[in-house]
Amino acid sequence: MRGIIICGLWLLCGGLTSALDVEAARRADRLRISDSALARERDRLFQTDLFIPPVYLVHRIIRSHGDAGLTVLVSRLLAPTPPENQLAARQQDQRMKLAILRELRFLARPALADVYALVLAEEDSVEVVEFTLLDGLRLDPDRFAMHALRLAVPGARNAHAGARHLRLRRFALRVLVAQVGAGHPDAISALRHAVTDDRLSMALTAVNALRPGEQPGISAAALARVLPQVLRGDRGLEWSLFLATLSRVQLPSGHPLVAQLVEAAGQRQDLAYAILGALRAGRLRLAVEQREQLQILLRKLEDVGLQQALDETLLVIDPGAELQGSADSLRPWVDLRRRLDEIFTPH
Repeated sequence: MRGIIICGLWLLCGGLTSALDVEAARRADRLRISDSALARERDRLFQTDLFIPPVYLVHRIIRSHGDAGLTVLVSRLLAPTPPENQLAARQQDQRMKLAILRELRFLARPALADVYALVLAEEDSVEVVEFTLLDGLRLDPDRFAMHALRLAVPGARNAHAGARHLRLRRFALRVLVAQVGAGHPDAISALRHAVTDDRLSMALTAVNALRPGEQPGISAAALARVLPQVLRGDRGLEWSLFLATLSRVQLPSGHPLVAQLVEAAGQRQDLAYAILGALRAGRLRLAVEQREQLQILLRKLEDVGLQQALDETLLVIDPGAELQGSADSLRPWVDLRRRLDEIFTPH
């Protein structure tokens, strides 16, 4: 009986045994399977009209066929992505590969690191690459941090195919910085490339991948590249991402960008609120004349809520400021908030 089971799980491919073999899986066109049940399951992996959920099929193959089934699943994972004009086939291919990745995640075998590296180098599906990169980082953080670099920087000599997708470049950049730190040479290289990327959203992503105050030169360069588009009212700019960027950039009062930000604050209310927030947090500092210019520009907008936010901000950055009208009524609340910040801010 034991011999029958072993024969049933035997995978023939150039004399290889049923143990997971990445090279065997890569040669899917020459993969010969002696187990007829496993052969049928393998055919189902490539069906576009599969009537059962891919997750169920993948789990059944692992449970019933062991390492032989694992090699078949890896072979399916490494199969080329269908052309973009075959939408149904691409969607089914993505669903199947994500189901396989889900099953492989529970195995966590070291040999799967080679499989994930091959997927990252050749796969074109954004979702599949994202999941593969995260799974690879669990197995070998240092090795797959390099793969994140190859996804974040298109056009490089060893760049991966997925680097042509903006979403993947942004995702890989955030993963790389989080994994190796903003001061690592690879992270700095990827951040600098992002600032000069053809897509402005990459420059904003570079800043938002950093903690407030990290790499101030890169943050300022990214803001300098995007700000002219803001002043021109570019509708293609991801506005929410730009506002988030302002909360992370630190600029002294003498920086050339400060004057441009003050000018831009008088054009949009949401931008004005973001600049006031940066002022309250101490990440943006204004000279006296710039502060006066900001007051003039914001009061012209005639927005009651904005006027109150302006007055509160002026009291926060200068508690002794003399303000007119209802602004004095804000002073006790500003003092209370400052006191609460002192109490609950860790030292």
